[in-house]
Amino acid sequence: MDDVDKQLLRLLAIDGRLSHAELARQVSLSRPAVHHRLRRLEAEGVIRGYRVELDWSAMGYPFTVFVLVRVIGPTAQATSEAILGFHDDEAFVDECYRVAGDWSLLVRARASSTQNMEKLLDRVRALPNVNWSQTAVTLSALHESASRA
Repeated sequence: MDDVDKQLLRLLAIDGRLSHAELARQVSLSRPAVHHRLRRLEAEGVIRGYRVELDWSAMGYPFTVFVLVRVIGPTAQATSEAILGFHDDEAFVDECYRVAGDWSLLVRARASSTQNMEKLLDRVRALPNVNWSQTAVTLSALHESASRA
């Protein structure tokens, strides 16, 4: 992967809908050259997919929390799989990361109300190997505001 590949990936990370023509203009290559590079990066697994950025509030999920979870013993993998299974029409876990340090997992969850978030958090805390959790309720997503400016 060279500097041009990295530049293309940075541009796509900001706006995954940029056309090959626009990408080519920004990196000073031909459109076919950009197309070839992107297909290669997809085949190599560097580009794993293209995503849509959603307005979660407009979808009925205005509450986002991050939860640090500490588990007992070597159970982080099984616990993370259970947590990722928590989803219904009112609240769901959309990301779970294993982390180093005092905590085992970092979880992002979304909910339609504080009551539904509370129910989801109770489910997480009720898992047999969850020893401790700490929750941070988000007020806004600054990266979303910056990308729209």
